[in-house]
Amino acid sequence: MYPPEVRQTILDRVAQGESLRSVCEADGIPAFRTVMDWLAADEDFRTKYTRAREDQADAIFDGMAEIEGGVIAGSLRPDAARVVLESRRWRAEKL
Repeated sequence: MYPPEVRQTILDRVAQGESLRSVCEADGIPAFRTVMDWLAADEDFRTKYTRAREDQADAIFDGMAEIEGGVIAGSLRPDAARVVLESRRWRAEKL
């Protein structure tokens, strides 16, 4: 069994914008399937994970604002930024 700190690390990293799959690839973090089992079996963890996903959408939104700022400042090409922004918009909508 993993200590509660591991569960909190997962929630924190998801909330900061990382995908669950990428978080689960880190050392000391259980496999993706294990975390999915936790979500199915533990209502408290599922509730916290749902909140972390909402925070993840906010993190994606904030990142989009940074890209827009780069275009305005002239440090990013608008066509490249458009591709990234479209992808992030799609991901945020799914969250």
